[in-house]
Parts: sequence; structure tokens; C-alpha cells
Amino acid sequence: MHAKIIAGILGALMLVPATARAQEMKEWTLLVFMNGFNNLDDFGAEDLNEMEAVGSTDDINVVVQWASLARRDVRRVFVTQDNKPQQVTSLELQNLGQVDMGDAKTLVDFIQWGVENFPAKRYFIDVWNHGSGWHRVQLSDISFDDLSGHHITTEQLGQAMSESARLIGHKVDLYGSDACLMGMVEVASELSDSVDIFVGAEEVEPLAGWPYDAFLREWAKNPKMETREVAKILTYEYMRSYVNGDEDAAEVTLSAFDLKRMPQLQDAFRAFSSQVLALCAEGIQDAAKRGREPLTFYDSDYAALGD
Repeated sequence: MHAKIIAGILGALMLVPATARAQEMKEWTLLVFMNGFNNLDDFGAEDLNEMEAVGSTDDINVVVQWASLARRDVRRVFVTQDNKPQQVTSLELQNLGQVDMGDAKTLVDFIQWGVENFPAKRYFIDVWNHGSGWHRVQLSDISFDDLSGHHITTEQLGQAMSESARLIGHKVDLYGSDACLMGMVEVASELSDSVDIFVGAEEVEPLAGWPYDAFLREWAKNPKMETREVAKILTYEYMRSYVNGDEDAAEVTLSAFDLKRMPQLQDAFRAFSSQVLALCAEGIQDAAKRGREPLTFYDSDYAALGD
């Protein structure tokens, strides 16, 4: 099976230019924007080796834009299965040299290339890097590139997913941040017009991040499952991978958001805000006090909305 996939891609690479290397339509394409231009570089190779434990299948393309600080270059890789857990052996399709992985345009370029060359009925876009969520005092977010000094803001991420939906021809079926502190309503709101299901962690992620081998293995068993079920498998396998004791991962979190329901949440929050503002002075003071005492994640302004 995998030999057939590789032969088809190699044939396409030899016969047509990069802009027209279309493969056969599959059920899914997973596009991983792996920014290792920082201190996470070693973990990029580890996660690629996890992906290679399963590799791409007849129904799922696994494609990675892999930036490595050690190499100081960015490569586009089609992930294939191997039995070498310490060595990345997947098919390198392009070497882009040093490009800015902290630029949202670079993310969109990768997605456009992936859509053109690996067409699928559904797309899962995964941005892999450090994440800082959305602060009230700064609009930092994800994909920090130490070489350029740039990163992708919450607003820019939303714009990139909007452009991605246009390229795909429908909403991005599944978007996930394999990064810390991204499971926020503020981030989800920016994505809600262009993404169906969003996966993110409210808390800091362990350095090992997502368990790609376990996730891909379960996903490959039934690639035609609903998108929400794919997200459930990811969240389940992530939590399960840390159950037995990475000491630093005692309080891991990962959640999947159905963004079609975001307008309901926004309407409810507006109504709640109006009720608070209509309180008497004493009531507003009490509400403000309670607002300073919720469950928080990592930072004092990363508060649990429901709490």
C-alpha cells in the first residue's frame, strides 16, 4: 500500500511542476505546520517519528511543513510508514530554505500547496509550536519563530483560516493547535466563521505534545467517521497518553469546540454582561469580586469562562 502511494507521488514529482502535482482525492489530508525554529526543534523530529509509526494511508494524507533550527531550513514532507523510531525517513518533496514560520502568509502558502497537491474531502490543519493564547494586554498567540522574531497573532490566525477555507472551498473541517494555552473562547471566536471543529489546550502542554502515533492509529481504523469523532479521538488519546505519570503533565487539558455553536455562546455572554451592568453598585462590586476568583490556567487572566 505504502509503496503504491510513494510511487504515485514520485511519478507526479517527475512529470509535472510543483503547482500542479495533484494526487487522487482522499477522505482526509492532515497538514501539520511544524515550526521548530525555536527550542522545540528536537521534539519536531520525535513527533515526525511518531507519525511514521502509522504514516499516510489509502484514505489519509499526512503532510508536514517541517522547520528545524538545527538545519535552519524548512522542508515539506509526505509522511510514510517505517520501523525506524529514531530516524525520519519520509519522502521530502520540497526544501524551501529559511522561510519565516512566524508569518501567517507562510502558513497560508503551505495550506494552498497542500490543497493543490493532496486533495481531500476534508482537511485537518494542525499548527505545532509554542502557544501563549490571547492576553488582554497583548495579541500574541502561536508559531514563534526565533530566527525572524515573528509570531502569528490571534487575529492573523483567524485570517489565515478564513483564507484556508476559501482555498478548500468550504470551512476547514478541523483545526488544532498542538501548542500551549490555545483552548480559549477568544481564539475560538476568531476561527468560528471559517472552521467547523477546533481543538486546543486550556493549560500548558507537555513538551511531547500530541501522541501522533496513537491518534493516527485509531483514526486510520475508520477515516470516514464524522469530524467531531476525529476530534474526540485526539482529545482522548492525548489525555490517555499522560495518565500514567509524566510528572510534569499531571494537569493536562485538551478540548474540542463545535464552532457552529459559537454564536449561541456569544449571544448568551452578551445577555449575561447586560444583566451584570444592570445591577446596583453593590451587585457590580460583588460580581467583580467573584470574577477575580475563578479557576485559572497558567496566567491570572486565563480564567475558566464557565467558572
